[in-house]
Amino acid sequence: MQRLWGSALAGHRRCLTGTSDGFTLAELLIASALGMALAAAFLQLLLVESGASRRLLSAMHERQWLERTRDLIHHDRAQAQSEARDPQVAVPACRLSGRRPVLHLHTRQGPITYSLGNRPSRIWQQPVLMRCGPSYGLDGSLQPGQALNRVIADGSTAERLGREGL
Repeated sequence: MQRLWGSALAGHRRCLTGTSDGFTLAELLIASALGMALAAAFLQLLLVESGASRRLLSAMHERQWLERTRDLIHHDRAQAQSEARDPQVAVPACRLSGRRPVLHLHTRQGPITYSLGNRPSRIWQQPVLMRCGPSYGLDGSLQPGQALNRVIADGSTAERLGREGL
């Protein structure tokens, strides 16, 4: 045991007295290059992971919009007296501006038409799903009066709803 400690101390003494050579410049450069490569690899992994997190968050938001839109459509259908078999021939309560009707409901408060197509202004992404019909009151029921035309979903959310059917 004494011999083991003695040799360790002897090496330490050499460092203190300056007789040890230490690291060469080449060794220091190689070590720093390896350290920088390792740091760059970790940084790249973090960037890839943050991109995946953004995509996941975007998908979660889209799913929430789909669920909200389906809830609204389900609620409208529950209050409807009848549903048009062919929404293309039904008379909508609002101008559709080239959008194609995909669902038309008849309620006591007035007709409700869902249409899919071009956006009404540039703030929305193509295509848009719009609802034309009576508005909801604070109590959650349809209010009689002038029909309102509102964007319900835009972009990929509206596209998915159009493909899957309302």
